[in-house]
Amino acid sequence: MAKVRFDAKKKKFVADVRDVIGNSGGGQKQFSTRSDAKQHILTVQAAQKQHGEYVDPHTTPLLAAAAAKWAEGQHHAAHLGEQKKAHARQKELAMHQIGDVLWGLKPLKQFRVGEVRAPMMHDIVKSFAETLGSQATLARKWGYCVQFFDYCVAVGWTQSNPAKLPRGTGLGLPPVTGSSNKPPLIRISREIINAITDAASPDVQLAIKVAWGTGIRQGEQRALQWGPDGLDTTAGTLHVTRALDIDNKLSTPKNKNAVRSIPLAPDLLSELRAWRVAQPSEQRRNNLVFPSATGGIIDHKVLRERGLYRACERAGVGLIRWHDLRHYFASIILFDPSFNEATVTQLLGHHSISFTKNVYGHWMDDTKRDAGLAEALGRALR
Repeated sequence: MAKVRFDAKKKKFVADVRDVIGNSGGGQKQFSTRSDAKQHILTVQAAQKQHGEYVDPHTTPLLAAAAAKWAEGQHHAAHLGEQKKAHARQKELAMHQIGDVLWGLKPLKQFRVGEVRAPMMHDIVKSFAETLGSQATLARKWGYCVQFFDYCVAVGWTQSNPAKLPRGTGLGLPPVTGSSNKPPLIRISREIINAITDAASPDVQLAIKVAWGTGIRQGEQRALQWGPDGLDTTAGTLHVTRALDIDNKLSTPKNKNAVRSIPLAPDLLSELRAWRVAQPSEQRRNNLVFPSATGGIIDHKVLRERGLYRACERAGVGLIRWHDLRHYFASIILFDPSFNEATVTQLLGHHSISFTKNVYGHWMDDTKRDAGLAEALGRALR
């Protein structure tokens, strides 16, 4: 049982928690006062009850060393093709920028991972926000900080993520409760998609159809070219081999799994063949399927705001994001029994079935449930 004893030789109060955490290091700690020693025992017992273990903050790595180790792992993941090299560099840069605030505060310079608490991170993110001119940039870069502390939790350096700040901070940060707590995606009906498509202006209507008819991401679609390595109208297949990166520059898709081939439905293929013939000559200089009026990369705002948003308004339906067109494609193939889970994952360009289930798991459950109900109804109506 945990207890406090007085070490007369050292004139210190010893908090003995070996019965709680075992005989590993940190089982006995010295304090100047009995109350501090008792408080340590309560802290250890609470952590043990909540997390199943206690992590001694003073034995965890310094923040700077831990951040360097995490960045090393990000570059290794990029080397394996699990993410783009540019993304790994951006994550490392973000941690350096946050670090300029974090390590620059003298009292925090030598803090260890396990010593960082949420109130401290709230002060740091406010200081960091003052150095950035964009809320979107703040949300993205602080998201990398959240990922870093998730890593620290995973390797046992801390028991909770102090960078997951709650809503109401007034800093424009994204939800930080974890992907498993995100509200489930809502399926868009075929009637709504058809209404939006019919209401779209002619210059973006086909682009909208391709988005919900193939599930490709916007950056992949804006970089799409005609030909055997892109939109192959002869074979009737769309090959995803290029994409725009976060800086709007041509690059490879976001990871090796995003490189994929998607068969085109006959009606969509016919429209694309007709568009290739009718495409104005001034738009053909870069061989892009959906270029700007002068043949360059089309601005995402043209597709989203002047295209999709206006179509939603004309159709009298709520606004949807361009990425929701991809989700609509996912819902179609998920509810078609001829597509198994592996095929769905491959068509969406996901790296694993588990990731697909994480995003669309509730739809998959609905599919199984509906199939079971259909069988039951069939038996009942015989």
